Amino acid sequence: MKIGYNVEYSLIETGVYEVDIKVGGVSIKGSPYYTEVYDPKAAKIIKNQDTVMLGQDAKFVVDTSNVGEGNTEIVVQSGNQVVPSSVKKLQSGKYEVAFTPEKVQSHEASVLYNGEHISGSPYTIQVMDAQKITLYGDSLTLANCHKRSDFLINAKAAGAGDITVTITGKMSGAKLTGGGR
Repeated sequence: MKIGYNVEYSLIETGVYEVDIKVGGVSIKGSPYYTEVYDPKAAKIIKNQDTVMLGQDAKFVVDTSNVGEGNTEIVVQSGNQVVPSSVKKLQSGKYEVAFTPEKVQSHEASVLYNGEHISGSPYTIQVMDAQKITLYGDSLTLANCHKRSDFLINAKAAGAGDITVTITGKMSGAKLTGGGR
């Protein structure tokens, strides 16, 4: 005689499902049950930036619109310290998260849905101090036409992150070469 049953199931779509348990064709006491099915893999972080400047707002969007019922937890940390952040509802299931970094070091944003990391979580944001970037080279102020011009960006003391160089003006025939870190 069996005294217990182990029921396993796996669903492929979010939503509300009815679980009806019957004995001899009659539902047992408390049945049916209504199970909210969620999918944390359907949630995502929409990155606005991978590198931000010290003291300026860093923002990203969390999209939980196709996840199902549940709770979202968002924590931004710098080292072992929690960084104050704000969450603004944009539309159904989408939220903008903002924080202001106060230290030149990587910040990590963890987004959990019902206790599980969503796609893209944890998300690392590099913080740089633009005041600590130094530039060297005469071609910053004067460049010889048809000859290679270059300059040096020293960002060692500024922290990790990406730097973008944009040169505008009369651009016909301009060729930019070189790389970053």
